[in-house]
Amino acid sequence: MITIQPFRGIRPTREKVNLVPSRSYMSYSKQELSERLQKNPYSFLRIINPDYQQKTPLKGAKKFLAVREAFTQFEKEGVFMRDEQPAFYLYQQRTDSAQFVGIIAGASVQDYLENRILKHENTLTKREKMFRDYLEITGFNAEPVLLAHRDDAQLAACYNRVMQQRPEYAFTTTNRDVHQLWLIQDSNDVAIIQQVFAQMDCVYIADGHHRSASSALLGQAHLGSQKPECFFMAYFIPESQLEILEFNRLVRAREDLKPTKILATLKAQGTVTPIKEKLFQPRHKGEISMYMAGKWYAFTPDAQFLHPEHPVKSLDANVLSEAVLEPVFHIKDLRKDPSISFLPGNTGPEGIKQAVDSGLYVAGFGLTPVAMNEMKAVADAGLVMPPKSTYINPKLRSGLIIYDFDNHEF
Repeated sequence: MITIQPFRGIRPTREKVNLVPSRSYMSYSKQELSERLQKNPYSFLRIINPDYQQKTPLKGAKKFLAVREAFTQFEKEGVFMRDEQPAFYLYQQRTDSAQFVGIIAGASVQDYLENRILKHENTLTKREKMFRDYLEITGFNAEPVLLAHRDDAQLAACYNRVMQQRPEYAFTTTNRDVHQLWLIQDSNDVAIIQQVFAQMDCVYIADGHHRSASSALLGQAHLGSQKPECFFMAYFIPESQLEILEFNRLVRAREDLKPTKILATLKAQGTVTPIKEKLFQPRHKGEISMYMAGKWYAFTPDAQFLHPEHPVKSLDANVLSEAVLEPVFHIKDLRKDPSISFLPGNTGPEGIKQAVDSGLYVAGFGLTPVAMNEMKAVADAGLVMPPKSTYINPKLRSGLIIYDFDNHEF
């Protein structure tokens, strides 16, 4: 039984909605971040970077308090408005290649703690505590956790009916993605949505493991109440709409890493086939691409590295680590070893080639994306994937809808 909750969101006014929402802070280069902070006075980036004009950055609780003050100031200036009634927020994002439709709602901390919201990644305790402190002091969620659920015809019919109405928002961002948002406040529609989710055994975290964990740390002291901290903001999306791309691997160049030696060592681990194409991607699960010294190769590992019955060991990312990264490059811990870098799959083989040709990396490895059923199998088994196994779309905007803990009523 999955519990979801409508809430009274805070959101930009229609006049400012195309100016306020931002991508995840970490996705901006230093130059991009500086330009947006300087040129757009309404960007949500100004809230989470309240010290951008100061020579000495704020840290810890002082930084978090300044974030809250900046948010409050935006609300006082009329950049944000607070909905009078609780709502589910039906949100559609359209890109050149995909369309995503789901609802932004309150997800239950109780469901997370009782493993009805399932995870497939490890989290770091230090980051969990830091984010918990951030939430406790700032008092709001500004970027929803991405949760995938089984497809449901009743939900789809409800969403389609709502989408026949004029959207509350319709705007396009600079990357040409189209965003639309509707408020679901009709009591019958709210009841239908809650009943459908109540019949689900579980949902899966697609993106936002640390945010979920920190919300659980904050909310577990309030379990059994209807306090806002018992929920955290999430975007619930049918699993068939989730777009899962791979994270490819790059190995930094070193004096002792010579292409001839790498090839000789690699051939002891499996079959290495030269590829004549200018760009090459793995053609099927179990095949790994390698780009090195201006040439592409297809690598198929020996049977000893294949574990088709194991949810984690069967993943190509794990096979690459066992068959290549550890024995050939002596990379044992992907989280800590500075020799390894990760490249999201949306850059394609072009990204691998460009990175290696720059001279910074000696080799790049391409993987096939993890399938949804593979991700679910890992989560269902209570296991975790290797680091950076999935690059998942949609990428959600911060500041479009805000779940505020202060002065909140359900």
